[in-house]
Amino acid sequence: MKNLNDITIVIVTYKTAEKIIFDCLKSINSQVKVIIVENSKHFALEKKIQSNFPNIKVSCSGENLGYGKGNNYGLKQVETRYALILNPDVVCENNFFNNVVDVVNQTKDFTIIGCQYLNDKIFMPAGFFDKEKNDKFKNDFTNNKIDDLYKVEWVTGCSMLINLEKFTDKEIFDKNFFLYFEEIDLCKSIVKKGENIFTSKKLKIHHLGFKSS
Repeated sequence: MKNLNDITIVIVTYKTAEKIIFDCLKSINSQVKVIIVENSKHFALEKKIQSNFPNIKVSCSGENLGYGKGNNYGLKQVETRYALILNPDVVCENNFFNNVVDVVNQTKDFTIIGCQYLNDKIFMPAGFFDKEKNDKFKNDFTNNKIDDLYKVEWVTGCSMLINLEKFTDKEIFDKNFFLYFEEIDLCKSIVKKGENIFTSKKLKIHHLGFKSS
């Protein structure tokens, strides 16, 4: 990755509250292109957002496509090599975009890099499908014994960096999943192909949770 021009953020919304989405957008570096997919026919905040954030494009899907299909809708409009999937109730840490270029350049071969939470110690941001491996990772993660960049088998979908060159098309998520577990299904298919998924300590976000719509 040369610079932040190599990345596009995709945010899927559905009648998201103004404060939630604005807090998210304010935390994004203005150099980064952003595509908001509003999963309905009309986005009431479109003019206000575009007048405040010239780096943002709004695209209404016309119906509630759900999370996976909504992200596919947005990914088809991405022209950069990398896409960052963000939930609208996510706020990026201050150094997030300073770090993202370095993290990508340090990671020689990846399909997905997942982010980690700033304050949440309850939900794990990543893990393994095998219970024994997952329990060991959970213990090491909780006790801060993992590397800055750690290879895993799944990451949470609220904030994930995708290397689009690893996919033959941009129908990345299975459209049969309307909401929840789309990212787990995606990660499982990536692991089966023998490709790499990582979690990064340098990419931190604050996730409100269940505030996207």
